[in-house]
Amino acid sequence: MPEDREAHQQKPRRKVREPEQFSFEAKDWPGWKRQWELYYDLEEMENDPEKIRVSTFLYLMGPQASEILSTFDLTAADRRKYENVFHCFDQLFSAKVNVVFERARFNRRVQREREPVELFVMDLKQLASTCKYGTLKDELIRDRIIVSIGDEALSLALAQEDERVLTLEKCVARVTTAENVLTNATTIRESSGPAVQVHVVKNNYQNSRKNQRHQTQTSESKSSYSKSKQPDRQCGYCRGKWHKDKLKCPARGQTCHSCGKLDHFGPMCRSKRKIQELEEADGETEDEENQVEEVQGPQRYSFLEVVNQPKPKVSPMIEVEEMNVPPLMLDILVGGRVMLRHKADLGADVNVIGQDYLSKFPGVKLEPIGNLTGAGKHVLQVGKFQTTMEWEGRKETT
Repeated sequence: MPEDREAHQQKPRRKVREPEQFSFEAKDWPGWKRQWELYYDLEEMENDPEKIRVSTFLYLMGPQASEILSTFDLTAADRRKYENVFHCFDQLFSAKVNVVFERARFNRRVQREREPVELFVMDLKQLASTCKYGTLKDELIRDRIIVSIGDEALSLALAQEDERVLTLEKCVARVTTAENVLTNATTIRESSGPAVQVHVVKNNYQNSRKNQRHQTQTSESKSSYSKSKQPDRQCGYCRGKWHKDKLKCPARGQTCHSCGKLDHFGPMCRSKRKIQELEEADGETEDEENQVEEVQGPQRYSFLEVVNQPKPKVSPMIEVEEMNVPPLMLDILVGGRVMLRHKADLGADVNVIGQDYLSKFPGVKLEPIGNLTGAGKHVLQVGKFQTTMEWEGRKETT
């Protein structure tokens, strides 16, 4: 006895975590038994004395183990032999396994949504270990995989394979490969992003670049005008030199051959740039002095013409799909005393207010104005007058 204890103490021990205590329920015996056998092998307990192995086994099982051992029909000598003790416990808890119930659990097991194939197969193998299938275990696991995987197309394809060729290993490999391909394809699609409509992006980007060029040209024009007092600009109606008095424009009263409207020549036609339309006329030059904003009002209108007012910058954007976006409304102080709610429209050529608002500006003198179209139709107008517009500290004469 002292020699056995001395030999046991001299053997080096690995730092292996001990298995948790057994619940003493039959359904948990297979799992605890596997943990104990792994621990037994890692600690190389086959070389330990019989008494040490029996004591370690009973200690790690829990307090009830010693009480159960006393109920076994074993002699005092047999109770000191590890193989006899372990065999009695194995028979006790294995006999309580309901095979019908365990097989029902196995046959009801299906792959859950987004459950990896590896975990699904591992659980099937664990369930099958208590079903006592014998030599048919691998085939039944294979069949369960085929009929219960989430990929219906792959399930049908595997069901048509020759069962003599399609082993459990090949079946698991096929299902795992299909899952990896699908996962990689999904990752590639997500990284590349969804298809987008680029025509709006192009127009917005071009508008942004054009606004930058217009601002540069306007700054240069102002600098040149301050030096020479003669602005070298192009008229937006006749394509000649810019003239302050539009009544003297050669295009005044002339009919456009492109759109059939008055007061401009064909090369300068801006029929594509109407009120409430956000389109860019290809190949045409925008006239800076006619960049204005629209104000909602009744069906009869007065006009506020904005001089040298650049359009706001439009940052490049990506439009994924068409959305119903409410109009942007701005509260703008007009004439230094009247606050009017305006609808911001980057595509409008003029700024309009309803005739009913004209009474808020007593003493104004209306000047005549040419034809105007809005939303594809002629707009009935009264005239135009000069005033100021203020918004967020910015003031413009209009």
